[in-house]
Amino acid sequence: LPEGQANFTDVEALASGKVLAAGTLKGRFLAARFLRNGRRDPAFGRKGVSSFDLDGQFGCKCSAAVAMARDRHGRILLAGYTMKYGLGDADLQPTVIRLKRNGRLDRSFGVNGVTRPQLSEYLELPDGRPVRRFLTTGLTLQSDGKIVISGEYNFRYSLLRLKPNGKPDASFFDAGVYVDWVRGRYGAAWDVITDRKGRIVSSGGTSDGGFVLMRMLP
Repeated sequence: LPEGQANFTDVEALASGKVLAAGTLKGRFLAARFLRNGRRDPAFGRKGVSSFDLDGQFGCKCSAAVAMARDRHGRILLAGYTMKYGLGDADLQPTVIRLKRNGRLDRSFGVNGVTRPQLSEYLELPDGRPVRRFLTTGLTLQSDGKIVISGEYNFRYSLLRLKPNGKPDASFFDAGVYVDWVRGRYGAAWDVITDRKGRIVSSGGTSDGGFVLMRMLP
């Protein structure tokens, strides 16, 4: 991989002994699979690497994958964000893609393999421009295939749940989104898992240095 231009943010050891890693390559979503000896697996993606330019703007480098999970079919989900060119991290849109086991996009998911949930709440920049900011931090899958993403939504502790097909799950809080001013402070959920009873467990913090541990029923 190009030196200084790739960053791995999640990793999983597979039963076969291979290693699957996810992250960012030149501002693109990245998944890579390695053999037992550490060499790239030629059966995955292109010479062991799959990368996807999701912002569609030349030279923008405006997308990043931060978390990864595999479903019971072995398909790979990458969660992260895309941003609008020129706005930096003031405008971040949650983004999830699903890959087949061979590293190719699973086009039965979302729109051609990609989903970008449309969030309704905006913030206003000093110049009056409206932005939406969901900083994706973590990802877990529930036993029914639903997708739960942790993050920071407009500077608040937040979880987002999607159906297995990538659409927002309207049965989860407000149109698929949970938001909380924890103790009245700015905050963020930094990670999320599913326990053996299917409950959603997330952790994070607040702007005053507080620690948050939260558990939800399935």
